Amino acid sequence: MQVVINSFGCRDPSYSEVMIYPEYLFWIPNALTPDNDNLNDTFKPTIVGVHNYSFIIFNRWGEKIFETKDINAGWNGLYSNKLCNNDVYVYKINFSDDVGALEHQFIGSVTLVR
Repeated sequence: MQVVINSFGCRDPSYSEVMIYPEYLFWIPNALTPDNDNLNDTFKPTIVGVHNYSFIIFNRWGEKIFETKDINAGWNGLYSNKLCNNDVYVYKINFSDDVGALEHQFIGSVTLVR
């Protein structure tokens, strides 16, 4: 509600509903255990409200071992059809949010445990 009062003391209220939404929602785990038990077998963020999405995984030598632009796809711990070693891997995620079309980048690490 906003109330405006003029110089003669007359009031004029105005009412409006304003909905405030987050620009986007983003969560990401820090480990995966690709052992076919259906718990943490795939590493991927949970993300809502984005477009122009890109998700890349690198090994410790900077070699790209996984890449997708599909927001529903995740890394299963494989590279060249072989399960990767227990190690820490680096991810890089880029996207634009749907509200302001602002670009965002997240860089972090994930631990693969077998």
